[in-house]
Amino acid sequence: MSARFRIPSLTEIEYVQEDDPCVIRPFSAATVPPLKDEVPHRHDFQTIMWTWTGSSTHLIDNQLITSSPGTIHIIARGQVHLFVAVSSDFTGHFVRFEDDFLPEVSAPAIKNYRQSLFSGRRSGQLLQMEQKEAPAYQTLLAEMEEEFSNPDLFAQQDTLRYFLCVLLLRLERSFRRAMPQPEIPLSITSSFQDFISMVEDSFMSEHQVSYYANALYLTPGQLTSISKQAVGKTAKQVIADRVMVEAKRKLQFTNLTVKEIAFALGYVSPFYFTQAFTRRSGMSPSEYRSQFRQPNL
Repeated sequence: MSARFRIPSLTEIEYVQEDDPCVIRPFSAATVPPLKDEVPHRHDFQTIMWTWTGSSTHLIDNQLITSSPGTIHIIARGQVHLFVAVSSDFTGHFVRFEDDFLPEVSAPAIKNYRQSLFSGRRSGQLLQMEQKEAPAYQTLLAEMEEEFSNPDLFAQQDTLRYFLCVLLLRLERSFRRAMPQPEIPLSITSSFQDFISMVEDSFMSEHQVSYYANALYLTPGQLTSISKQAVGKTAKQVIADRVMVEAKRKLQFTNLTVKEIAFALGYVSPFYFTQAFTRRSGMSPSEYRSQFRQPNL
C-alpha cells in the first residue's frame, strides 16, 4: 500500500537500521538526518529522549514539543513522530525498546510503571530534570551504552534488561516528583493496565465496554470503577479516546478518505464516525484534516 495511505513505521525509513530489541545511543545535530528527508513515522517501540545541550522540536501526533537542556520526553509505541527543528548545538541520548524486552520475572510494579510512562499520561509531556538528576541519568545511560556496545559480554542482554528496569523506575520517580498524583493501589493499576493493553490490541474493532470486561472476568461496572480510580475516566471514555487518537492520526498523516477511516476504525457507517468525531473534537473530520494536515502528503 502506498505510504500516502498509511503511516510508515520508523524501522521502514530508519537511518540506523537496527534489529536490537533495546537500543541506547547518544545523538546530536550532526547525527539527526536532514530534516528535508524526514517524514512522519509511527514508532513501533517505546522511546525516551534526553536533551543535554541545545534544543530540538518534535511533532508528536498533533502536538509540538520543544526540548531544552535538562529535559526528557517520551514517545510511546504507536505515536506518530516527526523531527521539526534541531539547533546546531543539540546533544542528547535516546533509549528505545520493545515491550517484551523487560525481564519476565520483573516485579509487577515495574510493568505498571512502564505502562504509566507510555500509556498516555506521561507520553507527550516534557519533563524538566532537577539539577541533581542529570548526572545520575548520564551515569546510568553511559553504563547502558557501554553494555549495548559490547554484545559479546557475558549476559549482556540480561544486564541491559535490568538496567532498563532501573531506568524506568527512576523515570517514574522523576515524573512523580515533577507531577504529583494520588497514590493508586497496585491492584487497581494492574487491572487498569491489563485493560489498556487489551484496548491497544482491539480498539479498531471492539468499542464496547462489555467486550473488555468479559475478557478480564469483570462486570462492565467493575471495569468502569477501576478506570475511574486509575485515570478519572470511565472505561467507555478510555476506549473512545483511543479510537479518536487513531482517527486524528489518520486524518493528519494519511490520504485515506473519511469513509475509509470510518470503516478502518470499526464504524458501521461514516455518518456515525463523523458524528462521534465532531462531538468529541468540536469539528468535523474534514475540518480537522484541513486544520492539521501535514504537507507533502
